[in-house]
Amino acid sequence: MANFEVKLFDYTDKVRAQIGTQQTALMAEAEGKANVARAKYEEEEKKIRAVVGARQRLEVADLDRQAAGEKKQEQILLGQGEAERKRLVLKADGALKQKLEAYVQAQQLWANAFAQRQVPSLVMGGGGAGDTDKSTTNFAQMMQLLVANQMGLDLSMPKGAISRQR
Repeated sequence: MANFEVKLFDYTDKVRAQIGTQQTALMAEAEGKANVARAKYEEEEKKIRAVVGARQRLEVADLDRQAAGEKKQEQILLGQGEAERKRLVLKADGALKQKLEAYVQAQQLWANAFAQRQVPSLVMGGGGAGDTDKSTTNFAQMMQLLVANQMGLDLSMPKGAISRQR
């Protein structure tokens, strides 16, 4: 004997319609499940992208903060170095440049003021040799010495120095 096998089923139209309806329902359900799975996947993908983007922004912000800290430290060190350099220069020359600039400015101020003073147009003197306006000369010398003394300038020539006369 041989195996018996049914290869052809003959269904009524009503059964065929029911089978078609079931197949359509099964396919719709499968398609719905696939759509739900796809939507969940897309939402999960969006969530993961958002998390990755946020982490990247945090890392960039952290690196920016570190760079700003390094820049701040660099500026502090540069400022401290410049301050120390200036302090050493001032210590080495006794702030001579600044003192001389102040001295010249003070001399210019009083000389300009002195030049603007009201004086008589005619002065009569004794007529003797070397007779000059000694009060003006004395005032000018006094102002020079006063400013030099206030600034601590020593304008005297060291012993043995040769001064050039103009």
